[in-house]
Amino acid sequence: MTKQINIRDLLPILRDGWVAMDENKRWCWFKYKPVIHFGDINKWLRTDVNHEWHYISCFNIAPVEDWTNSLIEVKQ
Repeated sequence: MTKQINIRDLLPILRDGWVAMDENKRWCWFKYKPVIHFGDINKWLRTDVNHEWHYISCFNIAPVEDWTNSLIEVKQ
């Protein structure tokens, strides 16, 4: 098992934008500030389908206790 990384330890190497964890403990990076969505799948969503986003799946990032408070701005 690999060591889990705190999301804040990754902020210096991420591009400017936003990071957030969804209810399924998957971390995502967004170019623009996402909005929270409650539905069949509780997660953060882009406000425009053309806005860039990516799962941050190449790291084993530790989950936070409450995904609804996971949104963090990334600024270099």
